[in-house]
Amino acid sequence: MVPTAPVRALISFGSTVRDVLDTASLSPWSRPQWDRTDPEGEDVRRASIGALTDVYWVNRNLGHLRVLTIVWAG
Repeated sequence: MVPTAPVRALISFGSTVRDVLDTASLSPWSRPQWDRTDPEGEDVRRASIGALTDVYWVNRNLGHLRVLTIVWAG
């Protein structure tokens, strides 16, 4: 069975989200801070590819990141 266009788009979206998160996980602190005016928010970062933005929080104590939101502006 061949997936329909909406299913193919969803699969592509999922792959793109994984790509963005893979890139962010390689060097979490190299990405821009989400809100540079927030002095206590230095661990909230964002990674973007095109219209897709993942906002994540870096847990320094445990050494991993947690996704807060995924935004598709398109």
